[in-house]
Amino acid sequence: MKWFNFDIDVHGAVLIPVQDRLSTASLSEAEIDSHIAELKKDLDRVATEMKSAIRKQQAQPRL
Repeated sequence: MKWFNFDIDVHGAVLIPVQDRLSTASLSEAEIDSHIAELKKDLDRVATEMKSAIRKQQAQPRL
């Protein structure tokens, strides 16, 4: 599941949460750890996409 996305404009890239709730209710430490791991994994995915978008933006000639 995608929890985060991003937008990019002339001012840079902005992280945007896709969901209003970033986790479900947790009843144990293991569930909490699992939810946090999912969020971290998705943040890593978005960070990679954001960095790529920034590199592409910086490579474009400025008018």
